[in-house]
Amino acid sequence: MSQQKKVLPVAVTLAVLAGIALGALGFYFLMKSTSSSGTNSETYMAVTSTTASSTSTSPVTIAAGTTATQPIATSSWQTYTNYELGFSIQYPPDVTADDTSDPGTVNFTIPATYFSTVMKDSDSVSVAVSATCTPVTSFSDAPANSPDSASAYPQTVVLGGVSFTENIQSDIGAGNHGTRHIYETNQNNSCYSITSSERGPNDAGLFGISDPTQIAAVNAAHAADAAHVEAVMNAMIQSFAFVNTGAGENEAFYSPNMAGQAAGSGGSASGSSAGAAGNGSITIATVSPIPVSVGGNLTISGSGFSGHDTIVWISNGTVNGVLWGGMPQGDSLITATVPPQACTQYVGASGMACPSYLIINPGIYTLSVSNENGTTDPVYIKVQ
Repeated sequence: MSQQKKVLPVAVTLAVLAGIALGALGFYFLMKSTSSSGTNSETYMAVTSTTASSTSTSPVTIAAGTTATQPIATSSWQTYTNYELGFSIQYPPDVTADDTSDPGTVNFTIPATYFSTVMKDSDSVSVAVSATCTPVTSFSDAPANSPDSASAYPQTVVLGGVSFTENIQSDIGAGNHGTRHIYETNQNNSCYSITSSERGPNDAGLFGISDPTQIAAVNAAHAADAAHVEAVMNAMIQSFAFVNTGAGENEAFYSPNMAGQAAGSGGSASGSSAGAAGNGSITIATVSPIPVSVGGNLTISGSGFSGHDTIVWISNGTVNGVLWGGMPQGDSLITATVPPQACTQYVGASGMACPSYLIINPGIYTLSVSNENGTTDPVYIKVQ
């Protein structure tokens, strides 16, 4: 028995096609009107988000409902190296590195330009070196079966050839969310702590957007941006490496046009005879030779010199300058060169510009040594 085929009338077919076309055109103008309403408008993309970041990172292509990202290109990244703290880490050239707030910590801030919509997160990576590790407790609002649940931590990861303990701290507040991954290890008699921090809004509806389709588009674009930033920060953390600090390396010397190496000759200054016995934990015994010429070498002997941020200060009675800063050859010996100018603050291996200098002309100066053990009493020296 044959079956009769049912065919839609031509008029009905044309009407259906016209309705589809009008719907698509209306959605197009809805999205376009959002991006052209003013100079402060944002471009909303539902499927593809290209992050406005450095040339060293890749655009993010994201499929709806996923957080897949392309690999991060790091060939043009910069390398931050701190020989005193004993580590290096790579970062994109448009990321801000700051180690001026705390000599034991460097912070890397992700710029807001990594986010292409009104939803802009506050993200950063920090590396801190301290005497001991503080126990970290994981907590998270993520579901128990999620990779970001607290029950999945602590984990062990290898960074720079050394095992770190990773913990997570994640929470969702009123209109925002935040996640921190904290990596800690004891190495070189110190605690190394690396933290990646992400915090931002959790819904585009908080920015005066009311259309559900538009909210979904902005949320998808923000998810793409956030996934890209997370991949960048993970690449930074994976680049972490330990470096060896050379004994006696001077990290506070910023005089490229230093005079010749003609050392002074003569006697030495004695800490005990000058009344500079120190505080019991760190002392200067002798400084030689005295007098010393600009460009000449000083040998400072004493005790308690070993420790982070060991600094030799020189002062004319009004202005203090950093004559030397770094890792001493040992607990009782520092060899320093007298430069024609000494920075008035210790900037370590940061590479930051010195804000001002103490100009070292011939005359009488005082010398002292400070670190985590304390500060010695001053010893008088003569520069000729």
